[in-house]
Amino acid sequence: MRLYCIRHGESAWNEEQRIQGQADIGLTPRGRAQAAALAERLAHLPIGAVLSSDLRRAVETAQPIAARHGLIPQLVPALRERHFGIYQGLTFAEVAARDPFGWEAVFAGDGCPPGGERRAEVLARVERFLEALRAAPPAEHVVVVGHGGSIRALVLALLGLPLAAAWQLRVDNGGVTVFACYPEGAILETFNDTCHLPEEER
Repeated sequence: MRLYCIRHGESAWNEEQRIQGQADIGLTPRGRAQAAALAERLAHLPIGAVLSSDLRRAVETAQPIAARHGLIPQLVPALRERHFGIYQGLTFAEVAARDPFGWEAVFAGDGCPPGGERRAEVLARVERFLEALRAAPPAEHVVVVGHGGSIRALVLALLGLPLAAAWQLRVDNGGVTVFACYPEGAILETFNDTCHLPEEER
């Protein structure tokens, strides 16, 4: 099975540098253009299934990709972004100013944002998703549309990397990461590829 792991296009809160978590924010015009570019990039591939987080920004990214292949995205709550609790809706600068010690624990370690999830919890639900996917692959070529947090978790789980490596992985809006998956394990073929996007967005 080949997995094409994609972070959703730019959302309104990405543009404003606000922490989204599981807040249901839609795409900007640029984000919709990124989704269209992704659909074009993947159009020649024999995609047999498109799985997406059920949050709007991911669904809006998945829909044009699926449509090019006559498919409908299958919504998977396990692919949601990490829940950032009371930090959701605040800018990164606002959180760092209000709660510098808590902020450092959440993003540099495995602290839990009040009312939210630990990074380890995101990894655990993504690992359960992968177990189900391996047990019953929906197709040979599968697109998975998620978020920065869930795509990082997929990379960690597929490569067996430690949890602490998550924030060493850059995952851009519209970036494509490709894995060839075998019974023995997964091979990373492409990481965070944005060549389909305009040069100024790479």
